[in-house]
Amino acid sequence: MKPTVTYSIVSGTCNGATPNDDAKVDFTSIANADKAEKWEGATYGGADYSSATGTVSLGDISFTGLKHNTAYTFRFWNTSNDCFVDTTITTPTKMCVAPTGSISGKVWKDTSDDGLDNNSEVGFAGVKVELFASDATGQPTGVVLQTITTDGTGNYSFTNLPQGDYVVKIDKTTIMIGMELSPKKDVVGDDTIDNDFDAGSGLSPRIGINPTIPAEKDIINIDVAIRNTPCPPKVCSPVKITKL
Repeated sequence: MKPTVTYSIVSGTCNGATPNDDAKVDFTSIANADKAEKWEGATYGGADYSSATGTVSLGDISFTGLKHNTAYTFRFWNTSNDCFVDTTITTPTKMCVAPTGSISGKVWKDTSDDGLDNNSEVGFAGVKVELFASDATGQPTGVVLQTITTDGTGNYSFTNLPQGDYVVKIDKTTIMIGMELSPKKDVVGDDTIDNDFDAGSGLSPRIGINPTIPAEKDIINIDVAIRNTPCPPKVCSPVKITKL
């Protein structure tokens, strides 16, 4: 008698942007068959009954390790090897998107001029912040990748970042006249409260993003302190006293 089969397809998974070869076809309720084999292609060209490696057990058999968007032909033989049936299945196309990460922080007015973000200090809106790829020394390379302006609370965020090294730059020309980047950097070594930017270059440290590692996916608290520009010391000209 001619074999009969039913089947279901399990789509494969992704490794970042690359589909894995792990799709699966489950055949169930198989009747009148004891052996099966698969062949990659729309026309069977594989092993014969004597060499087939697939054994139907209790009416079921599964084929794993299949590529996505690929045609496979599965052949089933009946127990007397006088009849077979071919079933051609194309596995689903797996659309894989590489995971991404983010970098965010805050620009705040350091009214206490201590390089620390105290709870009473407010964010600084309207500051232009730029994102670059970073070389091994923490210097920007290439063109600006993203540009954003701090919101009303001084916050900024760069999103959809693939794995790589980055550096954030403050456009110092967008800081209010009479103010400057604080030279007090990493005062206590706590990124949640201290200033992370270099006052001279306007650059953050090099930031590594690896979206496959939770601790390196979304990097927060890349913050910068802005303070009032100190007044220069007054220099008094010497006064000449003439004796009368």
